[in-house]
Parts: sequence; structure tokens; C-alpha cells
Amino acid sequence: VARGVVRRPRAQQRRHRGTSGPERKPYREFEGAGGATILVGRGGADNDALSLKIARGRDVWLHARDFAGAHGVLRMAKGEDIPQAALHDAAVLAAHFSKGRDDTLIEVTYTRAKHIRKPKGYPPGRVSVAGGSTLPVRLEGPRLHALLHAEKRG
Repeated sequence: VARGVVRRPRAQQRRHRGTSGPERKPYREFEGAGGATILVGRGGADNDALSLKIARGRDVWLHARDFAGAHGVLRMAKGEDIPQAALHDAAVLAAHFSKGRDDTLIEVTYTRAKHIRKPKGYPPGRVSVAGGSTLPVRLEGPRLHALLHAEKRG
């Protein structure tokens, strides 16, 4: 084993996971209208982490209605009213990162993150929404293009 001729039994092998480099965040980060921070989940388990652990109760949670896809979170300051332009930007991103991105009009559900729950037995990425409103969204080329290029890297 020491000379490398024979391998160690699997139970004794050290597991080296990619410890080099920064840890991957469970979301992508974008800058919306007025400098608003918009977070978008990367997948089912990442959506859970974003919606239930990272989002604060005052943040706005978004998801494309009737389609599988990413959860979005619009960061809000304490006591701040929801800025409509930033809300629309976040809704555009939620629609874009959903299975409904090819539809002409997509309804995006939004509510405060404090109204999101994960009932026992729900699969990754599935949550229960108490209340909420819907916002119809068209994926406008220039606006979507500008948002995608405003992704914060790193």
C-alpha cells in the first residue's frame, strides 16, 4: 500500500472532495432596478436553501406559477416598500429560469418570504405558499438581456 502497488480497501480510503476553491452558493445573484439585489435558486435543493434558510422574512419570494423552475428572492431593507421596477425585474428572472420561459405570458407568484413553508414529505424545491399575489410577465428581450448581464460573479 505504501509503495502504491496495492490500493487500500475502500473503507479506509480518504475521501477528498473539492476543498480547493470557494464554496458554491445555492443561488445566482443579479442587480435589478435601483441597485436591488435579486437572488435566483439553481435547483430543487438550492431553491429550498434559498427560500427557507437564506431569505429573510421581509424579503419578497417569487416563483413562476404552474411551472417548475427557480425560486427568486428580492432582498428588502427593513421597513422598505416593494419597489415596483425591482419587483418586475425579479419576476422576469423567475419566469426566465422556469420551464415556462417559452410561453408568451407567464404568471409569477410573489409574497413575503415569511409566508413560505416546507410541509413534511414535500420533494426538493416544492414549498407551500400562504397568500401571495400574481404578476403577469412577458420576457422582454432588452430587459432580460440587461438583467442577465447584471449577474454578479464571484
